[in-house]
Amino acid sequence: MSKGNLAIKNATRDGKKIHLFVKFSPSEYYYQGVFELVDYICEDEKDENGKTRKEYKFRLRKVL
Repeated sequence: MSKGNLAIKNATRDGKKIHLFVKFSPSEYYYQGVFELVDYICEDEKDENGKTRKEYKFRLRKVL
């Protein structure tokens, strides 16, 4: 695990907030608020070229 995925995994430990944005179009993003990591899994998935890669799936909860 590296870069952004690692930052999400370690956000609570590092005292960082997770700000979630949803991509609506290539140039439009919508801010969803601050979230915390509940859990995550790692699965082998095929990319657009058919190569197997690790895919991290994060379960987040909105912080009120």
